[in-house]
Amino acid sequence: MHFPTSCITVLLTLLILPTSSWNPYEILGVEQNADSSTIKKAYKQRAKEWHPDKNSAPDAEEKFVEIKTAYEVLSDPERRRNYDNTGRTEETPNFRQPPRGHPFSPDDLLHHFAFRRHGTMLFHKQSITLRQYENKVLPSSRTSPTLLLAFSEWCFSCVQMEPVWATLSEELGNVGIGVSTVHAEHERELAGRLSVDSLPRVFLVLDGRVVRYPRDEFSFALVIDFIRSKMSPGLFTSLTPSNADTFLAGWTDNRVRLVLFSQRPEPRLRYITLAYKFRASAAAAYVPTLSADSAPLLATYGVPARAETLLVLKEAPNAPAATLSMDQLPFNTMVDVVEKNRFLVLPRLSSQSVLDTLCPTEASRARRHLCAVLVARSGDPQTARQAALREHVWTARLTSPRLRYAYIYMDKQAKFLDNLLKESSPEDPVGHVLILWRQDSKRVQYDWTEDQWETKPDRVNQSVRRLEDRLRLLLTSTELLPHQTTVQELVDEHAHPLLRRIASRLYHLWEYVLDRLSRDEVVPAVSVVATIVFLIAGGYLMAYLVKMEEESIQSRYRAEGRTPPTRSGTGTAQLRVHEMRVETYNGLVRLLKPGCRTIVLLVDADSKANLLARFHRIVWPYRKNKSLMFAFVVLERGLEWYRRLLMPSLPDNQQLNINPKNCIGTVLSINGYRKYFCMYHAKHAEVGGKAGARRRRTAKGGATGGGEFLGFDEDDSSSSDVETGEKREHRTARAALSDEVLFEEHLLDGLGGWLDRLFEGQTVRYHVKYWPDFTGK
Repeated sequence: MHFPTSCITVLLTLLILPTSSWNPYEILGVEQNADSSTIKKAYKQRAKEWHPDKNSAPDAEEKFVEIKTAYEVLSDPERRRNYDNTGRTEETPNFRQPPRGHPFSPDDLLHHFAFRRHGTMLFHKQSITLRQYENKVLPSSRTSPTLLLAFSEWCFSCVQMEPVWATLSEELGNVGIGVSTVHAEHERELAGRLSVDSLPRVFLVLDGRVVRYPRDEFSFALVIDFIRSKMSPGLFTSLTPSNADTFLAGWTDNRVRLVLFSQRPEPRLRYITLAYKFRASAAAAYVPTLSADSAPLLATYGVPARAETLLVLKEAPNAPAATLSMDQLPFNTMVDVVEKNRFLVLPRLSSQSVLDTLCPTEASRARRHLCAVLVARSGDPQTARQAALREHVWTARLTSPRLRYAYIYMDKQAKFLDNLLKESSPEDPVGHVLILWRQDSKRVQYDWTEDQWETKPDRVNQSVRRLEDRLRLLLTSTELLPHQTTVQELVDEHAHPLLRRIASRLYHLWEYVLDRLSRDEVVPAVSVVATIVFLIAGGYLMAYLVKMEEESIQSRYRAEGRTPPTRSGTGTAQLRVHEMRVETYNGLVRLLKPGCRTIVLLVDADSKANLLARFHRIVWPYRKNKSLMFAFVVLERGLEWYRRLLMPSLPDNQQLNINPKNCIGTVLSINGYRKYFCMYHAKHAEVGGKAGARRRRTAKGGATGGGEFLGFDEDDSSSSDVETGEKREHRTARAALSDEVLFEEHLLDGLGGWLDRLFEGQTVRYHVKYWPDFTGK
């Protein structure tokens, strides 16, 4: 059965009757013509009197909420005007708790039914998709923030807040802030990205991040205060006569100066969005004209105290480049004025975005854009040449929309200038002018002026005439510039330091967590964090105790003269010494990665046990070096390989007969990738520098035997450098090394020092063309 709309309205009217009249003026105790200061004063008095913490009356809480609601209505000009004209106002919706009694009037329900049936309400018109959010809203938030509302079809609170949202959409659109909505049911992925936990939910997309509206109450005044609090920090300098000179002289940061004058004590929202939009190229200051400190500034610039005024100042602080003064400055008009004056007279190429704006790319020779760039150093930011070129730009006779002047710091933009300084560039480019035509983002054509820019008044005209003649020819013809190259992007000189960026990220993360934690979620979240901290701290404590116990055991073993035990499988670095065999040879030598080496000890069957133990102790400190491997060769198996390894290092046609006993204790450092080895031999200390070079030349000349410089004798002597006889009493290691007889236990005494020289690059390298095969069995 179908009932007409009028019947439904009558039926609902009978069911839902207003129980009492509601007058915000009576609640606050003020007259209907009271001004905003009187209303605010009355609200503070009533709120203090009826605050539940200070008033024990049973209805104190209800009375306090009523006072707060009345103040919200009267402090919002639009809602107050609506109440004065109609005697009605929409109640402020609560996002989580519906109001007591009947929450919806007949008009509200009919409005919702129409919303469900037609789908043409404001929320649907403003709705965006995930792709629009990623491609438009997020990128544009760097200059223009966006207010987002998450809604759904059956969200009754959304219906209640629709009139306030309509007012916000109109007002924020006039001051450069975007307004959009997200249908939480249709765009579930986007709702997840925004962390929508209840409906309706309001967010501000600002500077590439999302900030959630923290209140349950929703009104025009509260939302405006929320936006101001998130956008305004750090945007404005409060300008006074005491800091005016410092602020206006700060244009050396490559930004123009915006000075806004208004009667209000705080900047208006449209001023904030203007400063936010141009924050990369302009620094903003605010002057309240009714303040006593503002009189000198008003007199200096001739600003009327009763009007709103915008000044754009460049290098000349007392001569504004643009002035705009009206009873109420429109946002779009201010944007147009600043857009036309967003760069200094002689700007600096301080970032890629500045270069792209000042000197855009153009492939056509007939329409090409030219940049005349003076090269300078950052040590002296404002040199005489820059001042002279700036004076020329002010008075230049040659002007064109396709010609811009600028300067660049050679020390800060070295990578960009690198290829431009290779061909036909001046020996010292500082002071010379670079003429640049960007064909695309990478390819450029360019030319250099032959002489530096003159600074003396009687010679400046020479530089001006030469430069203008060259630029005029390039602008009026299709002549190519003489040089072409590719360039890298400019470094952003205004980027914040790393520590500041990290601190900012941590602050935003903390803010994000606080925004998304309700009171009921705080205790579980704190509990989880505390548990994680306890587990981490407990793990570190246990690791510390285990380390202390291990150090205690090792100290006890060393005191007893024993080798400390090592733990396996506990993460402690272990040292493995591999035996070089046919199956391990490729992995130890030929297949070594770049930068890796294998340290190889030569032993025989009799000396293997003693020398390996000593070798293990000496190389133990290097066990954590992942670029090193350790191995040993038993001479009974590898003598032939060793002989063929040494042969390429000897003079041509020279035979090599090796006494195996002379080779015991020799250590080789093998670099398999670069094909060279270094050698340690106890009996023949390696000599570096000129003495070593003379010894190697003598050895190759045959005067002292071809193998002496490698640490062994050429002839197959039956005498051995290693004696197994009894030790002499009171014999020191130094004496053992200096005598002809060398005992086995002293063969590796100098290995530690040799390893230090090896890693410092001070040892002699013997190169080979290929690694010989290892044929030992």
